[in-house]
Amino acid sequence: MIQYNQTKEREKGTMKQARLTEHFMNDRVDRYVTIATKVGFGETIKSVYIKDEKNGEAIHHLTSTGVIFIQSVRTNKMVTLYVASPGQVKKIYGNETPPISLIKIAKRNEKQGWTNLK
Repeated sequence: MIQYNQTKEREKGTMKQARLTEHFMNDRVDRYVTIATKVGFGETIKSVYIKDEKNGEAIHHLTSTGVIFIQSVRTNKMVTLYVASPGQVKKIYGNETPPISLIKIAKRNEKQGWTNLK
């Protein structure tokens, strides 16, 4: 994981400005609705650049409500979103220590079952 230019991506990385992939439109609408109504999107607080052979290059945006949304670097579209577990929050932070308040939010979300949305 490599820290990405947070200021620039914070401006792009909001739900209001997101363009959506077909995958998101076809397979993630129910998850989107649940997150919108029960968890909330919050504000992007950390963005990281991730490159892997299977999915290519993406920006993973972690929000203040513990939601992660993934944005394709190539298309600049949102690919998917999910509610992060405490472990996923720690992974986004890499070698840094995530805020305790964010870990508590992730634990609450996990307890509510929101980290397992289909």
